[in-house]
Amino acid sequence: VVRSFESHKTRPYEWRLAQLRGLKRMVVERQEEMIAAMMKDLARPRAECDLGEISGLKIALDTFFSKLKGWMEPDKRPIWGLLAPGMGETRKEPLGSVLIIGPFNFPFLLILKQLMGCIAAGCCAVLKPSDAAPECASLLAKYLPSYLDPSCFKVVTGGVPETNELLELRWDKIVFTGSTRVGKIVAAAAAKHLTPCLLECGGKNAVFIDEKVQSIEVIARRLIWGRTFNCGQTCLAPDYVLCMESMLPALEKSLLVALKEAFGDDPQGSPDLSRVINSAAASRLKASIEGTAGRLLCGGKVDVAKKYVSPTIIVEPKLTDLVMTEESFGPVLCLIAVKSIDDAVSKHNKISGKHPLAFYPFSSSASVIEELLTRIRSGGATVNDVITHAGMRDMPFGGLGNSGMGCYVGQYSFDAFTHPRGVFHKWFSYNNELCDPSVRYAPATPAKVQVLQLGVLLPDLPPLPSAPKALAFLCAVALAW
Repeated sequence: VVRSFESHKTRPYEWRLAQLRGLKRMVVERQEEMIAAMMKDLARPRAECDLGEISGLKIALDTFFSKLKGWMEPDKRPIWGLLAPGMGETRKEPLGSVLIIGPFNFPFLLILKQLMGCIAAGCCAVLKPSDAAPECASLLAKYLPSYLDPSCFKVVTGGVPETNELLELRWDKIVFTGSTRVGKIVAAAAAKHLTPCLLECGGKNAVFIDEKVQSIEVIARRLIWGRTFNCGQTCLAPDYVLCMESMLPALEKSLLVALKEAFGDDPQGSPDLSRVINSAAASRLKASIEGTAGRLLCGGKVDVAKKYVSPTIIVEPKLTDLVMTEESFGPVLCLIAVKSIDDAVSKHNKISGKHPLAFYPFSSSASVIEELLTRIRSGGATVNDVITHAGMRDMPFGGLGNSGMGCYVGQYSFDAFTHPRGVFHKWFSYNNELCDPSVRYAPATPAKVQVLQLGVLLPDLPPLPSAPKALAFLCAVALAW
């Protein structure tokens, strides 16, 4: 992969476009096999596989097709008057060889969306899909070399030992999606080589429900959808709700109605509810539910052998409960009453810390929304809905602090794998004061210092596209003078 990048074959626009088209062909032609692999690994409903992965990949690729050429163009920069004549530009140069470590919960969407940015930027990449979704990993390893340049893009399967071996190597960038705990291990390995990272981790994402809302029933439906999509195994899923005291009874009632509408009286028999990834995840969630001091509004049923966890709502758990100190990553939602915005911000900071991945305020008051977005920091946010900010085609998605670093999606993906290289082209080297002013050279006389001090006040000149036009511009200035 490194040798292929150093051959400069990835630089032309035509090569990048061909690779992106190959990726699109793979998604279209192998769609049914990809869906079957997700259903086998994650027991996901077909509609979720399509909406949550396949459709998202197609939409993202179409954005790259239409905008890549413009992103690749150098940006012309204004120049300081004392540096004229010349031209400044920011060139978009590929970082190099990238390691992408994917998660199990969205085994195609997340790893391939990051690969799109690599391809668009002109990088090469090694993909390491999660061993927790073996069918999906095997499918990537089987088909990706048939659709992309196999000398530039590789897939490595396996578990922790293989990942550790990859992390020992020197990369130009490492991308990781997963838990904060593992993200710190990846960052530590990258630090040995001063390798930059794009880390998309997670955290406890809060919901705030104000007294002024348009429909508590709509809010309840959106919360149930967001908490149960992919069985809650989504880094952006709402983890707990900070609800104004007066709204809590209505919210509890509406959540029960929304849950029944979605999955019926027996969620375990519903074809629309997936399962957690393995029995270890089911056991962890069972311990969290059974260990809470809160009131169980509904759910609580766990079948470890079948990896089933029923949609569970817990009211007023203690902030020290396991369900409140760890990211749920399952279909468990906690409700906490608050007396005011100050109380909500205080509880949020105790539970989620400074930087969760997402925040979801619900209110019909613009001033309340603005205050919450100002006081509560997060990687991203959706107002009056959940998760949907991640569906924007060209808006940054990523975390900060414990929820990650860096961002991607659309042009932000291109930028994530690009080095903005500043280049100044000095025009004309004739031996005269216009092209080579003596004020820059020793000895530093008082007159030269005075000229330089005045030069600081000169405005930036607009970028000129070529040396001949610059010469014409300078001649016009000289004639005018």
